[in-house]
Amino acid sequence: MALTLQYCRTFIDAQEGAANVQKPRSSSTPPCLGRQSWDTNARREEEALRTYVTSLTTNVTDLRPGRDPRAGGEFPEPQEPAASTSSDVCFLFPSKGSVGHPELCHRPCIYFASGHCENGSACGYCHMEHQEKPIKLDKQQRAMVHCLSKPQVLAIMLRYLKPIAARQGFELQAAEVVQLVEREFALHGHHADEALAEIPEKVMKKLSKTLDRMRFSGILGLASQEQIGYPFRQHMIEALERLRAAAFTHDLTEHE
Repeated sequence: MALTLQYCRTFIDAQEGAANVQKPRSSSTPPCLGRQSWDTNARREEEALRTYVTSLTTNVTDLRPGRDPRAGGEFPEPQEPAASTSSDVCFLFPSKGSVGHPELCHRPCIYFASGHCENGSACGYCHMEHQEKPIKLDKQQRAMVHCLSKPQVLAIMLRYLKPIAARQGFELQAAEVVQLVEREFALHGHHADEALAEIPEKVMKKLSKTLDRMRFSGILGLASQEQIGYPFRQHMIEALERLRAAAFTHDLTEHE
């Protein structure tokens, strides 16, 4: 009688004679289920690693001179002026979100900080070094600001915007933003000093501890408060983007 080798449950058994019908397994996990789960996890890990390695090749290609980071079918082909501006951004800043660093840039990119950002120079967040995390109001301070009136919030913004812009050397470029806040504040018929005086001293003291260390864009973030209203918030966002573009043009001129 021929000797038959049989693979069963990771063991090699020698089967002699007719095969015996195995008894059905009772209430235990089927043998292949764990194997399928392991294969699925391994396959997912392998696919993730393959995707990461492929992205490394893409990132190296993006670093070549003249490479348009938006090329690849996801965005429309830029016209000549747009391509020139994109190359200028790459020359002065590592990403679009870095324009205006350190006072006007967007928040630091968490993916770049961890060592890899797939968006590269097209990323909308800052890829430049920040000595410390952007200063922002804590939960208690945000609650205090929420209880203030619209004129009081605008008065706080005016108190800090001008000095920061003057100290950082972009007072002229920031004129539109400051004037926008001034016009909105004037609609309420208050003087800035009067509005600030109405804020409880204890509240203003606690807010000042953080506001004194905030960036220009952080102070503008006060416009996101509910009492400010949507139209003015949208105007502030648009004005801030124009300010970033003006700051970029100023930096570009200095490098020529």
